[in-house]
Amino acid sequence: MADGPQLPATPSIDGGGEFDRRSLVSVVLLGLGAVLTAYAALQAGLMGSQTLDAYTLSSQYTTSASDLNSAGDAFQSSSELLFLEWSKARVTGDEEFAEYIVDTLMVEEQWEAVQWWLDNGDERGPFVDENEAWVIEFWDDADEFQDAADEAYEQAVWANDRGDAFLRSTVFFAVTLFFSGLASAFADRRIRVAVLIIAAVSVLVGAGVMIEAQLR
Repeated sequence: MADGPQLPATPSIDGGGEFDRRSLVSVVLLGLGAVLTAYAALQAGLMGSQTLDAYTLSSQYTTSASDLNSAGDAFQSSSELLFLEWSKARVTGDEEFAEYIVDTLMVEEQWEAVQWWLDNGDERGPFVDENEAWVIEFWDDADEFQDAADEAYEQAVWANDRGDAFLRSTVFFAVTLFFSGLASAFADRRIRVAVLIIAAVSVLVGAGVMIEAQLR
C-alpha cells in the first residue's frame, strides 16, 4: 500500500518567531522614519516660507519708517526756517510779510507751536520736545512702522530657528532609515539587533528634536 501525501514539516516556532519580530521592528522603524521625515521636511519648508515672508515684511516696514523719519526731519527743518523768516519779519517791522508767512506758508501745527513759544519764550524756539503743541506725525508713524518691523523680524528669527530644528530632526530620521534597511543585510542575530537599536535610538532622538521644534 502506497504511503499517502506527506504534510510539510512544521517550522520552528522559536527561530521563525525571532526572525519575524526583528523584521517587524525593521519595517516599523522604516515606516516611522519615512513618515516623520516627510512631516519634518514639510514643516521645515513651511517655516522657510514664513521666514522669507517675515523678513520681507520687516524690510518693507523698516523702509517705510526710514522714509517717514526723513519726512519728519524735512518738516522740522522747514518749520524752523519759516519761524526764522517770521521772526526776522517781526523784528524788521515787516508785518505784511510776517502775516503772509503765517497765513500762507505755515500749517496749523506750526503756528500753534509758535503761539506756545510766544507764551513761554523758550530761547531754543518753538519746535522743541517740551512744546506739547508741537507733534510731528511723521515721526510718530515712523515709530509705529519701526515697532512693526521689529516684531516682523522677531517672527522671522523664530520661524528660522524652528525650521532649522525640523531640519536637524530629518538627519536623525535619515539615520533611522539607513540602519533599519541595513539590518536586513545581517544574518547574525546580535548584529541585527544592535543595528536596530541604533535605528530606534536615532528615531527617538529625532522625534525629541521635532517635538521641541513643534513646541517653540
